[in-house]
Amino acid sequence: MSRMLSTVLALLLMQAALHAQVNISTKKVIISDLPDKTMMVVQTPNAALDSLVASGFASFWRISPFEYCSADEFLSGASSDKYYYFLVSDGNSADPKMDGLVTVSVFEGGFTGKGTPDKSDINSVRKALYKVIEVPLCKAGTTAPGIEPILGPVLTAIQKYVEYSIENDIVGYIGMKAYTNRPDMLDGKNVIITGPQEMASLMRSRAKDTVVSWIVCSCEETGGWCCNMLFDCESGELCGYFTHRIKLPKSPAGFLPKDLKFIRRHALSVSVRTAE
Repeated sequence: MSRMLSTVLALLLMQAALHAQVNISTKKVIISDLPDKTMMVVQTPNAALDSLVASGFASFWRISPFEYCSADEFLSGASSDKYYYFLVSDGNSADPKMDGLVTVSVFEGGFTGKGTPDKSDINSVRKALYKVIEVPLCKAGTTAPGIEPILGPVLTAIQKYVEYSIENDIVGYIGMKAYTNRPDMLDGKNVIITGPQEMASLMRSRAKDTVVSWIVCSCEETGGWCCNMLFDCESGELCGYFTHRIKLPKSPAGFLPKDLKFIRRHALSVSVRTAE
Protein backbone atom coordinates (compact mmCIF):
# COMPACT_ATOMS: atom_id res chain seq x y z
CA MET A 1 0.00 0.00 0.00
CA SER A 2 2.82 2.42 0.92
CA ARG A 3 4.52 1.72 -2.41
CA MET A 4 1.29 2.47 -4.28
CA LEU A 5 0.83 5.74 -2.36
CA SER A 6 4.43 6.73 -3.08
CA THR A 7 3.90 6.08 -6.79
CA VAL A 8 0.69 8.12 -6.89
CA LEU A 9 2.34 11.01 -5.01
CA ALA A 10 5.32 10.93 -7.35
CA LEU A 11 3.03 11.07 -10.39
CA LEU A 12 1.05 13.94 -8.89
CA LEU A 13 4.24 15.87 -8.15
CA MET A 14 5.48 15.24 -11.68
CA GLN A 15 2.17 16.47 -13.07
CA ALA A 16 2.36 19.64 -10.94
CA ALA A 17 5.94 20.26 -12.03
CA LEU A 18 5.04 19.89 -15.68
CA HIS A 19 2.15 22.32 -15.35
CA ALA A 20 4.50 24.79 -13.68
CA GLN A 21 6.76 24.76 -16.72
CA VAL A 22 4.62 26.32 -19.42
CA ASN A 23 7.12 25.48 -22.12
CA ILE A 24 6.49 21.75 -21.68
CA SER A 25 3.41 20.29 -23.35
CA THR A 26 1.83 17.38 -21.49
CA LYS A 27 -0.02 14.61 -23.28
CA LYS A 28 -3.26 16.14 -22.07
CA VAL A 29 -2.38 19.34 -23.94
CA ILE A 30 -0.88 17.63 -26.99
CA ILE A 31 -3.93 15.51 -27.82
CA SER A 32 -6.60 17.96 -26.66
CA ASP A 33 -7.25 18.86 -30.31
CA LEU A 34 -7.85 15.26 -31.41
CA PRO A 35 -11.66 15.52 -31.34
CA ASP A 36 -11.46 18.59 -33.62
CA LYS A 37 -9.12 17.09 -36.22
CA THR A 38 -9.79 14.46 -38.86
CA MET A 39 -8.57 10.94 -38.11
CA MET A 40 -6.99 9.56 -41.28
CA VAL A 41 -7.39 5.78 -41.42
CA VAL A 42 -4.38 4.45 -43.33
CA GLN A 43 -5.19 1.62 -45.69
CA THR A 44 -3.15 -1.59 -45.69
CA PRO A 45 -2.21 -3.99 -48.51
CA ASN A 46 -4.98 -6.29 -47.25
CA ALA A 47 -8.36 -5.43 -48.82
CA ALA A 48 -10.31 -7.71 -46.46
CA LEU A 49 -8.71 -6.07 -43.43
CA ASP A 50 -9.37 -2.58 -44.81
CA SER A 51 -13.04 -3.49 -45.33
CA LEU A 52 -13.26 -4.73 -41.74
CA VAL A 53 -11.64 -1.56 -40.36
CA ALA A 54 -13.97 0.61 -42.46
CA SER A 55 -16.99 -1.25 -41.08
CA GLY A 56 -15.63 -0.87 -37.54
CA PHE A 57 -15.14 2.88 -37.92
CA ALA A 58 -18.61 3.32 -39.38
CA SER A 59 -20.13 1.46 -36.42
CA PHE A 60 -17.96 2.50 -33.47
CA TRP A 61 -15.92 5.65 -34.13
CA ARG A 62 -17.55 8.79 -32.73
CA ILE A 63 -14.83 10.93 -31.08
CA SER A 64 -13.70 12.74 -34.25
CA PRO A 65 -14.37 13.00 -37.99
CA PHE A 66 -12.53 10.39 -40.04
CA GLU A 67 -11.46 9.75 -43.61
CA TYR A 68 -9.37 7.14 -45.40
CA CYS A 69 -5.99 7.56 -47.04
CA SER A 70 -3.51 5.36 -48.85
CA ALA A 71 -0.11 4.46 -47.46
CA ASP A 72 1.49 6.85 -49.98
CA GLU A 73 -0.74 9.69 -48.82
CA PHE A 74 0.25 8.94 -45.24
CA LEU A 75 3.96 8.99 -46.13
CA SER A 76 3.67 12.31 -47.94
CA GLY A 77 1.42 14.00 -45.37
CA ALA A 78 2.60 12.68 -42.01
CA SER A 79 5.07 15.54 -41.46
CA SER A 80 2.13 17.95 -41.16
CA ASP A 81 0.16 18.26 -37.91
CA LYS A 82 -3.09 18.75 -39.81
CA TYR A 83 -4.34 15.22 -39.09
CA TYR A 84 -4.21 12.32 -36.67
CA TYR A 85 -3.52 8.89 -38.13
CA PHE A 86 -4.90 5.43 -37.37
CA LEU A 87 -2.58 2.63 -38.45
CA VAL A 88 -2.79 -1.15 -38.38
CA SER A 89 0.66 -2.65 -37.80
CA ASP A 90 2.21 -5.48 -39.79
CA GLY A 91 3.47 -7.24 -36.67
CA ASN A 92 6.49 -4.97 -36.17
CA SER A 93 6.19 -2.58 -33.25
CA ALA A 94 8.65 -0.29 -31.51
CA ASP A 95 7.26 -1.68 -28.25
CA PRO A 96 8.90 -5.08 -27.53
CA LYS A 97 5.68 -6.26 -25.85
CA MET A 98 3.79 -5.70 -29.09
CA ASP A 99 6.33 -7.22 -31.48
CA GLY A 100 4.86 -10.20 -33.33
CA LEU A 101 1.32 -8.90 -32.86
CA VAL A 102 -1.11 -7.08 -35.11
CA THR A 103 -1.78 -3.78 -33.35
CA VAL A 104 -3.75 -0.63 -34.00
CA SER A 105 -2.23 2.73 -33.16
CA VAL A 106 -3.18 6.39 -33.15
CA PHE A 107 -0.50 8.97 -33.97
CA GLU A 108 -0.51 12.73 -34.09
CA GLY A 109 0.70 14.10 -37.42
CA GLY A 110 3.92 16.12 -37.42
CA PHE A 111 7.42 14.79 -36.80
CA THR A 112 8.64 15.01 -33.22
CA GLY A 113 12.17 15.93 -34.23
CA LYS A 114 13.69 12.75 -32.86
CA GLY A 115 15.77 11.49 -35.76
CA THR A 116 15.25 11.82 -39.49
CA PRO A 117 12.73 9.29 -40.84
CA ASP A 118 12.96 7.52 -44.16
CA LYS A 119 9.87 9.01 -45.82
CA SER A 120 9.53 5.96 -48.06
CA ASP A 121 9.14 3.55 -45.12
CA ILE A 122 5.95 3.40 -43.01
CA ASN A 123 7.68 1.99 -39.92
CA SER A 124 10.34 4.70 -40.03
CA VAL A 125 7.76 7.47 -40.38
CA ARG A 126 5.59 5.94 -37.68
CA LYS A 127 8.51 6.04 -35.22
CA ALA A 128 8.98 9.76 -35.94
CA LEU A 129 5.41 10.61 -34.91
CA TYR A 130 3.90 11.19 -31.48
CA LYS A 131 2.13 7.99 -30.47
CA VAL A 132 -1.12 8.48 -28.59
CA ILE A 133 -1.89 4.80 -27.94
CA GLU A 134 -1.17 1.33 -29.31
CA VAL A 135 -3.45 -1.64 -28.62
CA PRO A 136 -2.86 -5.30 -29.54
CA LEU A 137 -5.45 -7.08 -31.68
CA CYS A 138 -4.13 -10.56 -32.39
CA LYS A 139 -1.11 -12.61 -33.37
CA ALA A 140 0.61 -11.48 -36.58
CA GLY A 141 -0.75 -13.36 -39.57
CA THR A 142 -4.32 -13.62 -38.27
CA THR A 143 -6.90 -13.22 -41.04
CA ALA A 144 -9.66 -10.60 -41.01
CA PRO A 145 -12.37 -12.98 -39.66
CA GLY A 146 -10.17 -13.67 -36.64
CA ILE A 147 -9.82 -9.95 -35.98
CA GLU A 148 -13.51 -9.07 -36.36
CA PRO A 149 -14.65 -9.87 -32.77
CA ILE A 150 -12.07 -7.59 -31.14
CA LEU A 151 -12.03 -4.58 -33.46
CA GLY A 152 -15.17 -2.87 -32.12
CA PRO A 153 -14.17 -3.20 -28.46
CA VAL A 154 -10.65 -1.93 -29.23
CA LEU A 155 -12.00 1.12 -31.11
CA THR A 156 -14.21 1.83 -28.09
CA ALA A 157 -11.23 1.40 -25.74
CA ILE A 158 -9.07 3.80 -27.77
CA GLN A 159 -11.72 6.52 -27.67
CA LYS A 160 -12.28 6.09 -23.93
CA TYR A 161 -8.52 6.29 -23.37
CA VAL A 162 -8.31 9.54 -25.36
CA GLU A 163 -11.17 11.02 -23.32
CA TYR A 164 -9.55 9.97 -20.04
CA SER A 165 -6.15 11.32 -21.18
CA ILE A 166 -7.61 14.70 -22.07
CA GLU A 167 -9.09 14.86 -18.56
CA ASN A 168 -6.12 13.41 -16.67
CA ASP A 169 -2.40 13.68 -17.49
CA ILE A 170 -1.49 10.62 -15.42
CA VAL A 171 -3.65 8.34 -17.57
CA GLY A 172 -1.93 9.72 -20.64
CA TYR A 173 1.54 9.03 -19.26
CA ILE A 174 0.98 5.40 -18.29
CA GLY A 175 -0.90 4.32 -21.42
CA MET A 176 -2.52 0.90 -21.37
CA LYS A 177 -1.23 0.40 -17.82
CA ALA A 178 -4.11 2.65 -16.79
CA TYR A 179 -6.26 -0.47 -17.07
CA THR A 180 -4.09 -2.84 -14.97
CA ASN A 181 -5.60 -1.79 -11.67
CA ARG A 182 -9.27 -0.93 -12.21
CA PRO A 183 -11.25 -2.85 -9.58
CA ASP A 184 -14.15 -0.45 -10.05
CA MET A 185 -14.62 -1.80 -13.59
CA LEU A 186 -15.06 -5.35 -12.26
CA ASP A 187 -17.31 -4.62 -9.30
CA GLY A 188 -20.58 -6.56 -9.58
CA LYS A 189 -19.54 -8.21 -12.87
CA ASN A 190 -19.46 -11.85 -13.91
CA VAL A 191 -16.07 -12.43 -15.55
CA ILE A 192 -15.70 -15.16 -18.17
CA ILE A 193 -12.22 -16.24 -19.26
CA THR A 194 -12.81 -17.98 -22.57
CA GLY A 195 -11.80 -18.35 -26.20
CA PRO A 196 -12.49 -16.08 -29.19
CA GLN A 197 -15.71 -17.76 -30.36
CA GLU A 198 -17.56 -17.40 -27.05
CA MET A 199 -16.08 -13.93 -26.61
CA ALA A 200 -17.55 -12.89 -29.97
CA SER A 201 -20.94 -14.39 -29.07
CA LEU A 202 -21.10 -12.65 -25.69
CA MET A 203 -20.04 -9.30 -27.17
CA ARG A 204 -22.68 -9.55 -29.91
CA SER A 205 -25.39 -10.36 -27.38
CA ARG A 206 -24.28 -7.43 -25.14
CA ALA A 207 -24.59 -9.72 -22.14
CA LYS A 208 -25.55 -7.67 -19.07
CA ASP A 209 -23.13 -7.46 -16.10
CA THR A 210 -20.68 -9.66 -17.98
CA VAL A 211 -16.99 -9.12 -18.66
CA VAL A 212 -15.21 -11.38 -21.14
CA SER A 213 -11.55 -12.01 -21.97
CA TRP A 214 -9.47 -11.57 -25.10
CA ILE A 215 -6.02 -13.19 -24.97
CA VAL A 216 -3.29 -12.15 -27.42
CA CYS A 217 0.12 -13.87 -27.55
CA SER A 218 2.97 -13.37 -29.98
CA CYS A 219 3.77 -17.06 -29.39
CA GLU A 220 3.19 -19.60 -26.63
CA GLU A 221 6.86 -20.39 -26.09
CA THR A 222 9.33 -18.93 -23.59
CA GLY A 223 10.27 -15.41 -24.61
CA GLY A 224 6.95 -14.46 -26.16
CA TRP A 225 4.67 -11.78 -24.76
CA CYS A 226 1.09 -12.29 -23.66
CA CYS A 227 -1.47 -9.47 -23.48
CA ASN A 228 -4.70 -10.32 -21.66
CA MET A 229 -7.66 -7.97 -21.88
CA LEU A 230 -11.11 -7.85 -20.29
CA PHE A 231 -14.08 -6.15 -21.98
CA ASP A 232 -17.51 -5.23 -20.70
CA CYS A 233 -19.98 -6.98 -23.02
CA GLU A 234 -22.69 -4.35 -22.66
CA SER A 235 -20.64 -1.14 -23.03
CA GLY A 236 -17.68 -2.56 -24.96
CA GLU A 237 -15.34 -0.74 -22.58
CA LEU A 238 -11.93 -2.12 -21.63
CA CYS A 239 -12.01 -3.26 -17.99
CA GLY A 240 -8.59 -4.81 -17.52
CA TYR A 241 -5.21 -5.16 -19.22
CA PHE A 242 -2.53 -7.56 -18.02
CA THR A 243 0.77 -8.37 -19.75
CA HIS A 244 3.62 -10.75 -19.01
CA ARG A 245 6.57 -12.42 -20.66
CA ILE A 246 6.01 -16.13 -21.20
CA LYS A 247 8.43 -18.28 -19.21
CA LEU A 248 7.51 -21.94 -19.27
CA PRO A 249 6.37 -23.68 -17.20
CA LYS A 250 5.69 -21.06 -14.50
CA SER A 251 4.31 -18.26 -16.68
CA PRO A 252 2.43 -19.76 -19.63
CA ALA A 253 0.17 -17.98 -22.10
CA GLY A 254 -3.11 -16.69 -20.67
CA PHE A 255 -3.99 -15.12 -17.35
CA LEU A 256 -1.50 -15.78 -14.57
CA PRO A 257 -2.62 -16.90 -11.08
CA LYS A 258 -1.87 -13.42 -9.70
CA ASP A 259 -4.08 -11.85 -12.37
CA LEU A 260 -6.93 -14.23 -11.60
CA LYS A 261 -6.49 -13.57 -7.88
CA PHE A 262 -6.94 -9.83 -8.51
CA ILE A 263 -9.98 -10.45 -10.72
CA ARG A 264 -11.61 -12.83 -8.22
CA ARG A 265 -11.05 -10.34 -5.42
CA HIS A 266 -13.13 -7.68 -7.16
CA ALA A 267 -15.57 -9.42 -9.51
CA LEU A 268 -18.91 -10.94 -8.53
CA SER A 269 -17.89 -14.27 -10.09
CA VAL A 270 -15.17 -15.70 -12.33
CA SER A 271 -15.58 -18.60 -14.74
CA VAL A 272 -12.45 -19.96 -16.44
CA ARG A 273 -13.39 -21.93 -19.54
CA THR A 274 -9.91 -22.15 -21.09
CA ALA A 275 -6.57 -23.13 -19.61
CA GLU A 276 -5.53 -20.60 -16.96
